Amino acid sequence: NNCDKILFLICVAQRAPELVRLFKADKYVEKERESFFYNKVFNLKDTYYTQGSGFSDVSHRYIGLFDAEGRLKKESASQVIQGYLKGGIPVYFDVASSFDQPQLYVGDSWYAQVNSSVYIDAEDNLYYFRQEGKTRTLYKNKMPLYSYKGYYGIVSDVDTKGRVLFIASSSKGSTLFRFSEEKVERVLNADNVVEARLIDDNEVLAAAVGEEDYYYSITSLTSSVQDPYEEVLFFEKASRFNSIDKEAKSLLLEKNVDLSKPYHTLTDLHYGATLFSAAIMQKNNKELFSYNVTAILSDPLITNTLLLFVQSGLDEVGTAGASYTNDASFVEFSATLYGVYSRGDASRYYLYNEQNNTYGSEVSLTQAGRDYGLSAYVKLPVLKRGYDKGSVLVNYYQDYDDSARSPLSLQLDFSHTEKFAESMYNNYQQLFSLFGSYERGDTGAGFEYGVSHDLPVKFFVGANLKSVGTTYNRDALSSGNDDYTRGVKFTPYNSSLQNDPTTMVMPTLEYTRFVKQASRAELFIKKQFDLRALYFTFPFSLVREGLYLKQCYYNIYDYGQGRTFSGHTVYNETTAGITLDVLMLNRLVVPLNIEYLYNNNTQEQHSVRFYFSSFAF
Repeated sequence: NNCDKILFLICVAQRAPELVRLFKADKYVEKERESFFYNKVFNLKDTYYTQGSGFSDVSHRYIGLFDAEGRLKKESASQVIQGYLKGGIPVYFDVASSFDQPQLYVGDSWYAQVNSSVYIDAEDNLYYFRQEGKTRTLYKNKMPLYSYKGYYGIVSDVDTKGRVLFIASSSKGSTLFRFSEEKVERVLNADNVVEARLIDDNEVLAAAVGEEDYYYSITSLTSSVQDPYEEVLFFEKASRFNSIDKEAKSLLLEKNVDLSKPYHTLTDLHYGATLFSAAIMQKNNKELFSYNVTAILSDPLITNTLLLFVQSGLDEVGTAGASYTNDASFVEFSATLYGVYSRGDASRYYLYNEQNNTYGSEVSLTQAGRDYGLSAYVKLPVLKRGYDKGSVLVNYYQDYDDSARSPLSLQLDFSHTEKFAESMYNNYQQLFSLFGSYERGDTGAGFEYGVSHDLPVKFFVGANLKSVGTTYNRDALSSGNDDYTRGVKFTPYNSSLQNDPTTMVMPTLEYTRFVKQASRAELFIKKQFDLRALYFTFPFSLVREGLYLKQCYYNIYDYGQGRTFSGHTVYNETTAGITLDVLMLNRLVVPLNIEYLYNNNTQEQHSVRFYFSSFAF
């Protein structure tokens, strides 16, 4: 309640929230969509903030007030702001000291232990609730006003006569009460009220819970003498829940936490979940099946993670290994060790004829594929603020296709990403990446830029550009076969082991080959649906759907081709797909994807791919 208007956010959780301003004098409503963190709104000198949590820089994450760009108001760091007194003095819960019980501060001074949000009236009086056992007591400043039996109650507003309005339990739900020195009254007939603000002494804007959503209603106050309803829980009626065996109690009191045992990152890893994903598609007249099974172990702070995996890609190469990631310190690092248990297409190379865009016979490479290898990266953050991130990465990757290929790359990434709770896709994103690589004396360089945005009715559109080239040159007709794997890797497969930003992936490509330069331009449109088909006994339910259409243009310069219009290979790849979020056994959400791909410049112009993304069990 902000002088002449009431402020709040509304959000369908699929787009950025809307800031709503209700002007009390004429009940005029203004709405403005902004990328606020979804929470309580504050208007400070005509700048709007919301209570939230996020990074203020690369090493600090705070609870505090954030603007629409996700930037922290520095003075509010580590404070759950309740409001401000007339002189600008903040009233807040101190995060550091409120782990066990909420500790209220006014300015730099501790005020009280409080068990509800705090309302500040026009005269700088503080109203709040405190809890003692099952007794909930309303306070004005440090003076108790009224008590009742229950655990639920929040102060909503104070009228011009000093009467306090608060939300508490009714026999059928939750409603609005009003306290004065004489009595407590119920002032709304509804039992689904979760919050209210006064427009004047006789009218409120109430927020209520409907069958499908929250809704807001301007409602006149009515009066009936009634106290909050005391909910008696089942364990309060049974004496066995109110006593504890003396022997068990003594054992609990004797059991102390052993602090003498030091904490070690690796020895304190615990099993968390197992991820599973799989895909089926047809390529080169073969049915291909890929899978990934990954067990996750993590420490209690989730800063050290160990993955144990077994997987086989669409190149039919089976690998197994372990991956360790540590982001406890300022610099994040990760290392993956793998072994190959099935060769598949590893070390196979098919000669490519640039003149007629065909592949010839298979040749054996001088350098055989690896039986085991290493993939690693080190990431230095340079920007973390609200929705913005930036980092410098050093990547190293030992390719299982060729024991000589070990690209080392340097990558600079910047991104702005907004994705709200129930959105399947990014609501707004811009990303930019510059990268360079060094591999067997050759250098490569490139960039990637992407942008996407949501539209009304749950549509999403976007574009992506990527281009990469190499300094390596060879004669397409007379080079030794050990040079076939030098240059820009152009491949239909994207391995999870691969830390090489210079790789270009095109799913409909027949076979992997290495080229002089590769570029890709992509346009896409997506549509989210939220149709539900829920079943209690049938093992599969449907909770969400998405349709997408993607058009990709590839411009490829092979060795021996010039930079004229006729001296390069062009591919146009169209992808149409559907994503189904299937609820399995009323517990596991499994995203299923079916894709149709069309490319008129490949041997197989039509292909279908079926896969389900990772889900945990």
